[in-house]
Amino acid sequence: MSEPSGVVAVGGGEPAASGVAAGGGESAASGAEGTMESFFFQMCATQKALVGAAEAVEEEALSAEEIVRRRGERRKKITAKAEAAMARFASLSDAEKSEPQNQGDLELYSDENMALREALRDDAGVCRALDRWWRGAVAQDDRDKNASLDRREYGAFYARLLKLADPGDELEAGEIAAALEADFKADAGDDGKVTRDEFCNSVFELADQWTSTTDAEEYLSFLDVGYRQVFQALDDADALRFPDEWAHLLGSATQLTPMPKNAATELCVHCLALHAKTGADESLAALAAKELRARVRGPEKKKDKLHRKAVTAFAKALGAAAAVDDATRDDLLLLFARLAGCYTRSGRVKAFPPEGARFVAKALAEGLQPLNAETSATLPSRVKAPTQKRVASGSLSGLVGYVGLSPCTTWLRKAVYKAAAAKSPALRSAAEQILAKLAIPVAAVLAAANAPSDGALDGDLKVAELILTEDVLLVVANLWHATHWDVLENTALAAANDAAQKARRATERAASEA
Repeated sequence: MSEPSGVVAVGGGEPAASGVAAGGGESAASGAEGTMESFFFQMCATQKALVGAAEAVEEEALSAEEIVRRRGERRKKITAKAEAAMARFASLSDAEKSEPQNQGDLELYSDENMALREALRDDAGVCRALDRWWRGAVAQDDRDKNASLDRREYGAFYARLLKLADPGDELEAGEIAAALEADFKADAGDDGKVTRDEFCNSVFELADQWTSTTDAEEYLSFLDVGYRQVFQALDDADALRFPDEWAHLLGSATQLTPMPKNAATELCVHCLALHAKTGADESLAALAAKELRARVRGPEKKKDKLHRKAVTAFAKALGAAAAVDDATRDDLLLLFARLAGCYTRSGRVKAFPPEGARFVAKALAEGLQPLNAETSATLPSRVKAPTQKRVASGSLSGLVGYVGLSPCTTWLRKAVYKAAAAKSPALRSAAEQILAKLAIPVAAVLAAANAPSDGALDGDLKVAELILTEDVLLVVANLWHATHWDVLENTALAAANDAAQKARRATERAASEA
């Protein structure tokens, strides 16, 4: 693919396509599975900074009819459970009905508690926990990556779910097979596939069965513990895989700790800026390895060893940044890992092709940096974005500060959409709405920094709302990836890379033993 042009323009701007203005227009999700919009939301959901805004935008994009349909399906299942519970209670003897546990079970299905259950299904925290389950299922079980689970894929998930539902291994094989068929039929419906909403409804029902109250905290606790039992082992094994350019440099036995986050951040920003200048001369991964080599200090005869140690430390920092639900996760480092060609076997972390890495590097250095400088000129010097505090170099701090939401949106419409080949109005709308939700009023930024605001600043619409540069970069990167990335081809590429690495290592071992 040739290098897209126009990504560096800053001022001016063409009008948005009809119906694309943030806050309205064509549906950003449209209910379709497997569209580029759904891939865009999936990728945003893996990043801590974007997940909340992305989920809110995706939910808000649903039509009124779709919302009514979904809630109707949820209510239907909850009501069916209540009716079944009432029927079971009616079949009991008078003595059994008087037992406290049966009275308590019946109370759970009172009109009041049923209303609470419906409200719980729409609770933001519960929705976030259910989406976590869905992302785990997509990463680990959705082998064809079509954003749904067929019978075989559902069976793989179900086998692990039994560890939670049948911890004592009391069910016989025939009982498990019958339960699997019944549950898949109930969850998949007539089309023979379990979609995100169907899956989340099913997991909510599971939580409903295993909790004794209608308290949101109890549901969240169960969903957290349950997720760990069903997915944690796979998540832990789904380690980040590194590009071929680093293969001969990794594995230093003396390097046991990752590079400090601040140093790794500074290196990532530096390499992205440099990559924007070098273009197609070398990959981002090769550039990072070369930069680490240039920073090695020590006796010449030890430089090779120190270089391997530095690359391994950097790789460990990226691996920690890509961890699942861990305090070490970091969006900017994870993005750099994807741009450098890192990935996980499950597809949870997806590698960019070289042209995507060049596009994102230029977007940062030639598009966002001018916007950053423009915004910085209107702010007091003491106002620093969080990532600016992690970057020691003054020349690099201008790449990771704040940008104004309004000029940023103009830049997207004038330059980025066309350069990224993002023609879908729904995709454009989704990107703009996510950024709008992440924006912070300038007054709040100034107050947090104990910086006074003057009248001129208050009246400057360009800085009325600010957004972190790296958040914009994440959205732009995901926008490009959703437009260009084909899931099946990416999965095949990962498998091919695995095979190539194994073959190369076998050849190297044979040569060393000869």
